[in-house]
Amino acid sequence: MQHTFHHTIETLTGETTLTITYQHTPPSRGQTGPHGEPLEPDAESKIEIISVTDEAGNDYTGDTKIFTPYCWSNLIQNRLDNER
Repeated sequence: MQHTFHHTIETLTGETTLTITYQHTPPSRGQTGPHGEPLEPDAESKIEIISVTDEAGNDYTGDTKIFTPYCWSNLIQNRLDNER
């Protein structure tokens, strides 16, 4: 599922708000045999950053992987908000 959120960073010219779009793939169990033996490994949950753009719509030129922890935080916060 795709998610989008805003994150503010400091630049040489001041603050800039970035729009981060990422794809979350939930964990899944690997296939098992008739006696419960694993036939393939389980897949862990993962985040893939699709795009990072600035306020003017320009692509972020730095390493976008630094935003992965913020994506996980955003995902957790969204789940907490939905449980209320």
